[in-house]
Amino acid sequence: MARMTSNQDRQSKDVRIAARYIPNNSRCILEHTNGSAAHAYECAGKFYAIMFWGTSAKPCQHYSYRTEDARNRAIWSFRESVEQSVTLRSKARADRKATPHTFRAGDIVNTSWGYDQTNVDFYIVTRVTSACVWVRPIASDYEATGFMSGKCWPAMPIRTTGEESRHVARGGYFSINGHSASLTTGEQHSSSYA
Repeated sequence: MARMTSNQDRQSKDVRIAARYIPNNSRCILEHTNGSAAHAYECAGKFYAIMFWGTSAKPCQHYSYRTEDARNRAIWSFRESVEQSVTLRSKARADRKATPHTFRAGDIVNTSWGYDQTNVDFYIVTRVTSACVWVRPIASDYEATGFMSGKCWPAMPIRTTGEESRHVARGGYFSINGHSASLTTGEQHSSSYA
């Protein structure tokens, strides 16, 4: 017997959970390749529709309607909104892939991050491809301008302080350790309230 992958395990669990919300007397009246589904049933003189979309195990809509026609209109409206959303997401994904990054070897980038303080890290772009950017961390200089706060900038001459890492870039940004990196525009504010 073949062992299921974790993705298959999760999908079968989602199907079991979704089945828990679907009444036995319901019938599937919409099942689409985009992952949407709608089930209809009647109870106590009311017309019900329960609708799912994507990998969600719980229904995104579960309503009663006064007439069967009203229920059918709601289901087709749901289908149209899902199709529209799928189309918009596909277009946005294609646009992101089509937008080349603007980084060049030698550019200085920085990240700014922190909770109750502002940490700034600087990096130098060492090489680029059409989709990726390689960077190395560099040293920075700091000048205090107030209580536990100041400004910082890349140290000159540039001194690398770590190993090179690769990151996927889109437009004018990319992510380093979960923090957004962009071109350095001069001195950066820094603070430490630890």
